[in-house]
Amino acid sequence: MSSAKPPPSQMDRINHFSESKLARTWPTKIMLLSALAIMALTVLDGLYEGYQQLQIEIQHRREMAENTLDSINPSLASAVFNDDLAAVQELLVHLTSFPNILYASVRNDSGIAVAERGDKSDPDHHILMAKSLNWTVDDEHVEAGEIIVIVDAEVSLHYLLNTVVRKSLAILLGVVIVLMGITAAYHRLTMRLRDLSLATYRISEGYTEQKLPYLSQTDEIGDIAHSIQRLYRNAENLYDLQDRLVRNMTMKSQEIISAKRDVTTLNRTNNLFLASVSQEIRSPLTAIRGAVTLCKNGMAGSIQEQTLSLLKIAEENCLRLEDLIQEVMDIYELQSGSLELDLREVDLTSVIQRVAARWEPKARKKLQRINFDTFMDIPNVKADSIRLEQVLDTIIGNAVRYCGNGSNIQVTLSHTEDSVRISIADDGPGIPMKLRPTLFHIISEEKESQSHSNTHGRGVGLGLAKGIMLNMFGDISYESMSAENVRDSTLDSGTTFFIDIPIYSNPD
Repeated sequence: MSSAKPPPSQMDRINHFSESKLARTWPTKIMLLSALAIMALTVLDGLYEGYQQLQIEIQHRREMAENTLDSINPSLASAVFNDDLAAVQELLVHLTSFPNILYASVRNDSGIAVAERGDKSDPDHHILMAKSLNWTVDDEHVEAGEIIVIVDAEVSLHYLLNTVVRKSLAILLGVVIVLMGITAAYHRLTMRLRDLSLATYRISEGYTEQKLPYLSQTDEIGDIAHSIQRLYRNAENLYDLQDRLVRNMTMKSQEIISAKRDVTTLNRTNNLFLASVSQEIRSPLTAIRGAVTLCKNGMAGSIQEQTLSLLKIAEENCLRLEDLIQEVMDIYELQSGSLELDLREVDLTSVIQRVAARWEPKARKKLQRINFDTFMDIPNVKADSIRLEQVLDTIIGNAVRYCGNGSNIQVTLSHTEDSVRISIADDGPGIPMKLRPTLFHIISEEKESQSHSNTHGRGVGLGLAKGIMLNMFGDISYESMSAENVRDSTLDSGTTFFIDIPIYSNPD
């Protein structure tokens, strides 16, 4: 990794971003919200308890007033029944002297007020109580009237606040102490974590001179600092390894590109050399063949029978050499992409007949038969007729060469909506398994050994035919049965080649 220090502007940006990012920590907000929530719950609990105490106090005052009325009820009923107003007044004075009883009024059994004492000007916040004046004379229940009292039910705000403060003070004091301890511990922890995080962030931004703090401490923060330092060292090693790998890959890629360029140049040079040599050989070879033909025909004088036989052999070899030279030229054009094709409408029947007629004499010598019917309803195809004859010549020629005496070669046509298929089947020995993987290669070790062991083949015909058909937007495939794959073949014997050619469509 590079140890170059970032520019000051970048460092300011890193510091500002890191500190502002690290300052926005959720635990601080959570602690503040928790403290506020605890304080609010404490105040609400104090208010609720104060309200409960208030209700208890009001109920207590009501009960005290009822007990007082019950105790004074007989005496007051007797005084009202006997019309003893002085006793009634004295009893009312005694009654209103009790705490929280603000007003008292006595009415007789006719509902007429006999006496009253106290203040009843603000009855909204007070309790109004009415009780019958009953007493018993000679076991007879007597109702003398009714007494009405007003009990003070208003409790001051000071009482309520006093209750809330007493309830909340102890809890708040404990909460404050706990929060202060948590805050102190948290700030001490977060301060160390912020320092460690800021140092780590600066290192990740390229400021490799930054040192990690708290490496000397033995607590959890020190363990984290040591882990980050080990991670950073491992990352440095990985970056160095990555740089070396990239450099090595770049060098290897350049070597591969250079080697590929050299191979391409070599192949192009070889092709040009073969084409040039083939062209140079063709001219004298044509002259030699012409001279041999003239001598064979007696144009240079009479010749003996033995000499005539030698001239025929020489002529055949000249023809084979010319075919070989033509194949070399075709391979050069195919591999260089300069193969020119004249694609036009072609009648397959006439092409097949010409090729079959050309091979008929050789087939007759081996007692072979080339069978084909007059093909009806077969559409014309789009192809180069000369090249198509070359392909058919290769397939049918191979069948004649490699099939034994008395073999049959069957040519069949079929078609689909898009293409016409030529099937060329023979009942020969089949294609050996070792030749099949490279059957359509231009040249291979198996084909080379085959060509050395067989004087008829040169090992390039099928590969050239495949390339020609692909350039004509067609294809060649095959199915073969040999002694090595009797169980896997759908054929009874021999080999069938399939040549697919696109159907010609009128541009109009």
